[in-house]
Amino acid sequence: MIDNKEYIVKKSFPLFLKKSYKAVTLKDILAATGLSNGTFYYYFENKEQLFKEIVDHYMLNMTRRVFENYPKDSLYSFIRYTLDNYEKNFNQLFKDTDSDTNINFFSFIFEALRYFPELQQEMTEIQTLETNAWIYIIGVAKKNGEIRQDIPDETIARLFIYASDGNRMDYVLDNDFNLLKSRIKTLWYEFYNVLKT
Repeated sequence: MIDNKEYIVKKSFPLFLKKSYKAVTLKDILAATGLSNGTFYYYFENKEQLFKEIVDHYMLNMTRRVFENYPKDSLYSFIRYTLDNYEKNFNQLFKDTDSDTNINFFSFIFEALRYFPELQQEMTEIQTLETNAWIYIIGVAKKNGEIRQDIPDETIARLFIYASDGNRMDYVLDNDFNLLKSRIKTLWYEFYNVLKT
């Protein structure tokens, strides 16, 4: 059973996606959750604390979980694992939001950084975690003879990351998760095939 704090986070997330941090009111949150003013303030001091909890839950923790525990045997396994987890995370996001909600992560992240610049350090740490995971597994793949040696590890890592990031930007425009998933999968596997020895 879901507790009230998690319930408030899940029901409030679509509000911040549809509107903006500034536009969402406590009245909106209470209407979406069906909870009382007192229940809200029992779990959160204010809307700011709720918003930061949403950012942590849906952006930071989801990414952190992917890149803290990943297969360390091959680049191919890492790619499959990462794609599977991206899909699982997106499915969770769709489940926790209305089906008609355009999940504009870039807008959500930019807004979080605009109103709460202290989140930049946490987001930078997540980016570093992701980059380091890619660099590590690329080093393993080179050592095992899985991929060619002539391209620097960080360059390969950034090409995989940027292919994903760029396609997520396209998702903002076309709002088609299956197309997003297909594009990233195709690019990553084609790039992997170029790298194979």
